[in-house]
Amino acid sequence: MKATSKRICSILLALCMAMGLLVATPIMTSAANFNLVINEFDTLAAIQYDLDYYLGRARAGDTVTVTGNKTGVTGSLSLNIPAGVTVNWSAVYGGSASVMLNNSGAGDVTVSGGKVEATNGKAIVTSGDATVSGGEVTGTTGAIQAVDVVVSGGKVEASNGKAIVASGDATVSGGEVTGTTGAIQGVKVRISNTGAVEATDGIAIDASDSVTVSGGTVTGTTAAIRAVDVTISGGAVAGVAAAVVASGNVAVSGGAVVEATDGTAILASGNAMVSGGEVTGATAIIAVDVTISGGTVAGVTAAVVASGNVAVSAGNVTGDAAAIAARGNVTISGSAVVEATEAGTAILAGGDVTISGGRVTGPEFAIADDSGKITVSGGTITAAEVALATADGRIVVTGGAVSGATAVLINNYGVAAILAGTCTGDFVADNDQGLIAEVAYAADAALLGALHGTSTGLTVTGADEAKWNCSGGKTRIAFTLGDDSAAEIEWGTLFALLLSNGSVNRTSDTQATIGFNTNVDGTAYCIVLSEGAAAPSKETVRAGESAGAVTTGAASDLGVTLTAGARSIFVVVEDAAGNLSNPLKITAAAFVQKFNVTVTDGRGSGSFTPGTTVRVTAAAAPAGKVFDKWVVTDGVDLDDVNAVSTTFVMPGKDVAVAASYKDAPVVKYIFGTKYVQNRCNWLKFFLLFGWIWMWFVPPV
Repeated sequence: MKATSKRICSILLALCMAMGLLVATPIMTSAANFNLVINEFDTLAAIQYDLDYYLGRARAGDTVTVTGNKTGVTGSLSLNIPAGVTVNWSAVYGGSASVMLNNSGAGDVTVSGGKVEATNGKAIVTSGDATVSGGEVTGTTGAIQAVDVVVSGGKVEASNGKAIVASGDATVSGGEVTGTTGAIQGVKVRISNTGAVEATDGIAIDASDSVTVSGGTVTGTTAAIRAVDVTISGGAVAGVAAAVVASGNVAVSGGAVVEATDGTAILASGNAMVSGGEVTGATAIIAVDVTISGGTVAGVTAAVVASGNVAVSAGNVTGDAAAIAARGNVTISGSAVVEATEAGTAILAGGDVTISGGRVTGPEFAIADDSGKITVSGGTITAAEVALATADGRIVVTGGAVSGATAVLINNYGVAAILAGTCTGDFVADNDQGLIAEVAYAADAALLGALHGTSTGLTVTGADEAKWNCSGGKTRIAFTLGDDSAAEIEWGTLFALLLSNGSVNRTSDTQATIGFNTNVDGTAYCIVLSEGAAAPSKETVRAGESAGAVTTGAASDLGVTLTAGARSIFVVVEDAAGNLSNPLKITAAAFVQKFNVTVTDGRGSGSFTPGTTVRVTAAAAPAGKVFDKWVVTDGVDLDDVNAVSTTFVMPGKDVAVAASYKDAPVVKYIFGTKYVQNRCNWLKFFLLFGWIWMWFVPPV
């Protein structure tokens, strides 16, 4: 009988052990959702305990949702959210802690409702990503500090600092983001749809890489946007001192509106492109090269100020004092409208001006060029006073219509040839220095106005002195100067050798290729001098290194030998007759070697100089996986090889970085989540119960 009891007890013990093992053994299942409700009676320690409990059970793909209310909190709620796990905060939670929610893990924080409020610090600081789709996140010194931040709704506000500080990217497609000294600081920032970003006393968006605006509004005081490259295809960007400040390029298109109420709308160290929308400011655009193919660009002082070239093929460019001021070349074509509305000059250029279409209008001067070439082959140029003016440059009209009280004004060594088209107004060669001004007029052109040669008693002889006619096969124009000495000017001198549009591609400290435009066939010669050196004579450049033969048009890929550092390259072209062009200066900046970073299954790829701190961030793990570690090129030390987002110092070589992932079983336990926490205790209980039953319950 006793043996039978023993067998029964053994069977019961085996069943207890099996149940204990069953409780302790996880079962593979789908992602879990954990819910935590907090209230005003909960202590910070109790909330901390419950969150630690749920986060300890959560696996990749799980979500912990927090609802309820708790205010007056004085300490930080410390989270350690595992990678792949999301805490969805929908509770009303606030207090005076320096950080209200502080996550040291790689998981994400999402705010979909409720409110996170810091009355004496930052609302959310996380080592992972943050998403706001509803509710409010407010702080004094900051609202959110995270890797990547996405705002699609709700409100994010800092009353005495920057609302969002992202070590990665920031995206706003809805809701409001407001700060005092700044609204968003990040690497790449994207604004779209109905997103509203505002800085009440600083720069609204400060990005270390690029900013893209396709909708919404961006408003700042110091500036609305500061970044490397900026693309605006929609929405409104407005600033007081400036709207956009870019160390790279700026592109405006679509229905975008860019406005500076008391400064420069676009200030770019690179180029600016406008194909649509509106750009307005005291000065609308300051950049290197400016291309306008649509839209409206309007300024008070000037619409466009360029240290390089300007090309306008469509759209309206208007300025009160000047429409375009460029050190380089200006090209107007198509349906472009360029106008100075109050006083001044429509186009001021240091290089060449080419008009093949459109309309240029100025209240005083339409086009003024100091030493370049003005070519008019189409379009309409109109000025109340002077239509075309040059000091030492050349004016060639082969079409279009030019009109003004003075159609053409030449000073000093200027040259003009009216070959076709219509010029309405006087033709003035105004020479205060007793130097000859060369003027030619072809029979098939319509020159409607008087001819004047002032200061030197300039007169002209020819078939038709009233019109300075150069018809009847005449190839020379004879001028009589004030001292009765005579000079004959060859027709060819009107079209002297001219080089323009210089460019350089530096491939090392010692090697580069150059390109430029030439109006003659010949051989190019160059010399290399230190940056800032005085310009040499054309004969000195001719004695330098041969860069090879060139033909009329664009010359490119001409090899040049350099030395380290910034250098000035001077180029001349010698034609078949031995004539030399004036030297063209091409500036070659000091060579800076960059190396490539290639990130597989993540972001952070690009080209960087040695010594730069580069951040890489892993992509979201595939289903059933979690991030494991980074695999990187030999000799490169990551700050934390096991962190989802980490950094390294760029070496003097290319770097390949790849994110690796491992299996991440997602579990539930058959007796519910709370039992799982003490599954070992349950096992001990069943074992102890079995032994007690076997040894102390008397056999039947």
